[in-house]
Amino acid sequence: TNFTHCKNFLKKSKQEGIAIGDVKTKFLNDYQIYLKTVVKASHNYSIRILRNIKQTIEFAIINEYIESSPLTAIKLKSKENKRKRIYL
Repeated sequence: TNFTHCKNFLKKSKQEGIAIGDVKTKFLNDYQIYLKTVVKASHNYSIRILRNIKQTIEFAIINEYIESSPLTAIKLKSKENKRKRIYL
C-alpha cells in the first residue's frame, strides 16, 4: 500500500517519478500531509510509512547513492494509542 500511496501522491503532484537523490524534506512533509488529509491515515500509520522510506534512504546512504538523509529534520515519533483494551 505504501507504493500505491506514493504513486498516487506523485500523480497528484504531477510527477511521473522521483529519484532517491531528489527526495528532500519538503517532499516528505508534503507526503505526510497527503497521507493524513487525502488518505485519511492516522498519525501512527503515516509515521510507519515514513519509517519504511527511512530504511530505503539509509540503504541508499550505505551504498553511497546519496550523501545525507532528508529525514534528519523530521521527528518520527508515534503517539500512544488511547484505546481501552478489553481482555477475556
